[in-house]
Amino acid sequence: MGKVVMWTVRLEATDAEGRVVEMSEIASISRDLKKPTGADFGLKLSEGKAVLERLQTRITQRQVDDASAMSRCCMGCGSRRPIHDYQTRTTQTLFGKTVVRLPRFRCCECQSGRPRFNIRCALDHLLPGRTTPELDNVLAELGARHSFREAARILNLFLPTSGMSNHTAIRSRLGKVADQIEVRDNKAPYRMSRATKGPVSVFIDGTYVRAVPGFQTRHFEVVMGRLEASGRRPSHFATMPNVKTARHQTIRACLRTQGWLPGREIVVFSDGDPSLADAVRHAANSDAVHILDWFHVSMRVQHPRQCC
Repeated sequence: MGKVVMWTVRLEATDAEGRVVEMSEIASISRDLKKPTGADFGLKLSEGKAVLERLQTRITQRQVDDASAMSRCCMGCGSRRPIHDYQTRTTQTLFGKTVVRLPRFRCCECQSGRPRFNIRCALDHLLPGRTTPELDNVLAELGARHSFREAARILNLFLPTSGMSNHTAIRSRLGKVADQIEVRDNKAPYRMSRATKGPVSVFIDGTYVRAVPGFQTRHFEVVMGRLEASGRRPSHFATMPNVKTARHQTIRACLRTQGWLPGREIVVFSDGDPSLADAVRHAANSDAVHILDWFHVSMRVQHPRQCC
């Protein structure tokens, strides 16, 4: 006689005081231990996807009910508006398609002259579109790393997307997220995608920090710089060895804040040390014009004058 073990997954909703206000059964999982196999070990992918999809639907419906109950009160007099009817709203989420039931409320008697009922649902201000932001971001990332068809296959393989993810959807979501990034980029004080013309000037110098006499600590070099570009506030950087961020990465990040893009001219002003100009060239992965700054030029001229 086989031994059957069954697990039941239940979802409990509690209020602020910890009291259970709702309990629902999500799924039941059973295993026959008479002749177990490796496929019976743990939770299967299909079972996990089903649990996630049902859990998402129940939680979303509960959130919609709570939001609708809060928006039912009239903004004018505070009384509860009567319910006109119910509508359904389909939303695509990362854990499957959810169909929620939304109430429509009649306008209160204190608001005369307005439509008879309010067709604006409780999800309009939370989800203006038909997808969640998390799903859009995941689809965009997969679409940027893989081909659109491969990204759709990966998503449908591991997540309960109900087969709604295809190459066309991934392409459109990637374009949607790219448009949002462009809008934020245009509002940012340092806009990388709108670089102005003209060179980026890099004033760079280095110095050695000497160890305290008697200590077995080696001297190390600190490199500092100032970057200037037309129409932007100057930015500064400082690097030293034995830190997590490499020197060329720090310089490249500072170049980006000045709107630098590959192909734009870079002019390096230094004391003549070729390693400083090479550090900027390494960061930009391109050539740069190296100029000796006036201070070091005057110092080199002043020394022979003093010797005469």
